Amino acid sequence: MRNRDYHKKKAIRFKSSIHWDKYKSLRNRVNKQMRKSKIDFYHKEIGDCTYSNDFKKIWSLINSLTGRNNKSSSITEISVNDNSITDSILIAEKFNEYFVNIGPSLASETSEEPEAGEEPLTQHTTNSYNNSNPTTDTIFHFHRINVENVFLALMNLKINKSTGLDKIPANVLGLSADIIAPSLTYIFHLSLDTGIYVED
Repeated sequence: MRNRDYHKKKAIRFKSSIHWDKYKSLRNRVNKQMRKSKIDFYHKEIGDCTYSNDFKKIWSLINSLTGRNNKSSSITEISVNDNSITDSILIAEKFNEYFVNIGPSLASETSEEPEAGEEPLTQHTTNSYNNSNPTTDTIFHFHRINVENVFLALMNLKINKSTGLDKIPANVLGLSADIIAPSLTYIFHLSLDTGIYVED
């Protein structure tokens, strides 16, 4: 690192392309080595935690890797019809009422007249979905997936995309792919077998 920094100072001071090239080469080598060390460290730590079933430490490592803060933001007060509500149960009920009723409210506000060239929704629904004789093309089966497919999917996640609901970045999933792929495969199969899916 000192050598890298030395060449950077010289490149800036003397505007030397030789020093710039040397600096870039050393910078890339240092970055590559640091990335490898970080991967090796987290791989070993998560592997050790997995074998000892220390899930608290696993999540601590994941949170430190992702930079997640332990502080959670929660809603402590809302205003409904100019009334302030602070009770957490009432807040949850008001949110529930809002989200349950928003679909019908929006549907009643939209015109029921179809656009030019479109079928009305009720006719489309009747034609497409109320068929009393289902054909074979309406039946499908899920095929089992294997650990290798899940592993490859995790490794091919684009790291520049935003995180999902779990807030775990794609690079963390890629780094831990060989450890978590068997568990994820089991969860996927269990979900398909039982018909129970995670909603959050």
